Amino acid sequence: MGRSAAGAALLLVGVYLSFFLDSAAAPTIVLVFALVFVLSLLRYLGRSVPGLEPAKR
Repeated sequence: MGRSAAGAALLLVGVYLSFFLDSAAAPTIVLVFALVFVLSLLRYLGRSVPGLEPAKR
């Protein structure tokens, strides 16, 4: 998935969640993007920690 498509998908997820959570759209979108960032950071850091197996490609 391209970067633009991933961004658009996360945007739609944030808007979708904001509708069902009855919250403002912009902060919900930011939280979705932040969650994906943190998950990708933890995955990256897990690769560099000795004793942990890297993610399979």
